[in-house]
Order: sequence, then C-alpha cells, then structure tokens
Amino acid sequence: MKTRWFLFFSILFLVNSFAGSLWANSNGKSLYTEDKAHKVGDILTVMISESASATQSATRDTKKNFSGGMNAGTGFLSSISAGSASSNNTFKGEGSTETSGRISATISVKVIEVLPNENLVVEGVRYMNVNNDVQEIKLRGEVRPRDISKGNTIDSRLLAEAQIIYKGKGHIARSQKPNLFQKIIGMLF
Repeated sequence: MKTRWFLFFSILFLVNSFAGSLWANSNGKSLYTEDKAHKVGDILTVMISESASATQSATRDTKKNFSGGMNAGTGFLSSISAGSASSNNTFKGEGSTETSGRISATISVKVIEVLPNENLVVEGVRYMNVNNDVQEIKLRGEVRPRDISKGNTIDSRLLAEAQIIYKGKGHIARSQKPNLFQKIIGMLF
C-alpha cells in the first residue's frame, strides 16, 4: 500500500514539474540576445547632443586708376588745347558673420519602417511646457541596428539623414522676433 501511494505522488510530482517552466514567458525572445528595437512599433531612446557653428569672413580691396593725356591740336584743330585727365577709385570692405547653436536633449522615438537592408527609420516628437512656453523637439532619421547600445539607446550623431527640429512657442519665442514697428524701420533704413 505504501508503495502505491509513493508511486502515485511521484507520478503527480513529475507531471506537475514538466507542466510548468522555471523561466517566465519570454514572448519568443532569446535569453542570449539583448532587447533592442528591431521591428515597427519598437521604441528607441535617442540622446541628442548636437552643436553647430559657422564662421564666414570676406575682405575686398579694389583699386582702379585711370590717366590719359591729349596733345594740342594742329592745323584746322588748332583751337583744341592740350589736356590731361585722371581718376582714382579705391574700395575697401570687410565683413564677417558667426553663428553657433547647441542642443542637448533625450527623446524616445518609434520605429516606423524597417528598410530592406535592416536599417530602421525612426520618428518621434516631444513637447515640454515651461511657464507657458512650449518647446517642441521633432526627430526623424535612419538607424543601423548595430549602432544601438545595450540599453536600447543611440547617440543622435549616429543617425543618417537626421532631421532635428527644435522650436518654441510662447513669450520667450515672441520676444526674440522683431515687432511690426521694428520691421518697418528695418526696411526703411
């Protein structure tokens, strides 16, 4: 009798142990691969760290000199007297412009397309409202899967055909634009 109960509980234990798994359901993910964006709808974090600067300068130095002379007339042109003419024209000008900009932000984007070469097209937008000034960051670009880090992030400098648009709306953005009176004065002078 003890043997039967022992066999019964042993079989019951074996059935239960094979029915479940020690590992949580992985939804088809391998234990040996990293969880990186690779299909449409996946989310990827882009670390935006961009800076741009441009300097342009020009110098122009031109000189024109002219001189000419004429002898007095003879014969029937004796009424024309001798003379000379000369002119000097000098121009010197210099100009330079310098612009620079820097943006540093983090934005999460979605994979919207997987290209035939397995590169990912990503796109996202982020809005931030600070004291009724709305800052908007839009990003679109192409990502090579091998450039995505273990933490599912990528540096914006690794995006191909990157389009990063940063703009603001509100009091601060309006104060940086000239008003109508300033535009009219600028056109007149």
